[in-house]
Amino acid sequence: NEEGIIRIDGHPLEGMSSKGKILVYDTCVFSTGAALSLYTKWLIYKSAPAGIICRQMHNIAAGGAIYSNIPAMDRIEGGAPWDFIETGDWVRMDAANGTIEVTKAKTSKKIPIVATA
Repeated sequence: NEEGIIRIDGHPLEGMSSKGKILVYDTCVFSTGAALSLYTKWLIYKSAPAGIICRQMHNIAAGGAIYSNIPAMDRIEGGAPWDFIETGDWVRMDAANGTIEVTKAKTSKKIPIVATA
């Protein structure tokens, strides 16, 4: 969709837009249709997320991210991503080098984080 609205019934992010944002979540139960949706949001609607960080990424989701040129990371050394990233925080991720930098919205404190290979 053009707005990047998350449409997963009952999900805490349902109704929110991921357009241009870093999408942080636990793990995914992706289908090939969901990977195609991600690709469509990137190619046609320009409403894809700027990056994806999750605890454990499914290979179909990883494929969707790759085809959509969306940086994605999983297996974060610091624990579950939501333990250190909250809605409103500024996140800089470098998927090629496995690093994430979080600037907390409430305190402006920077927190460096590393993902495992």
